[in-house]
Amino acid sequence: MNTDQKGMTMGEAIKHPLFPTEVKKAIRNALKVRSDAAYKYGARLKRHPIDSLKEQGSLQTEEFIDTYVEVLNKTKKRMSSSQRVVVLYLGNMAVQEVVNKQ
Repeated sequence: MNTDQKGMTMGEAIKHPLFPTEVKKAIRNALKVRSDAAYKYGARLKRHPIDSLKEQGSLQTEEFIDTYVEVLNKTKKRMSSSQRVVVLYLGNMAVQEVVNKQ
């Protein structure tokens, strides 16, 4: 992800006041896509890493931001690689939105 296009570092984007709002949007959209898919096909979906993150409470905005920073710094030890991928994907989407709004 290239945040240098607009002169903003990753750290600046994470500390930006818009970041928590964009994180909420990214999480809400991911959960909506998942619930829409279940409703559309009328079947139960297989477990996904986002399900376990939701059960752990890691999708609450402040908790998610802390987890995202830990995953970026590679200090989050007790998390599966698939959960890390989801956290990075959602966090990077939020950072990109913050950068684009600047």
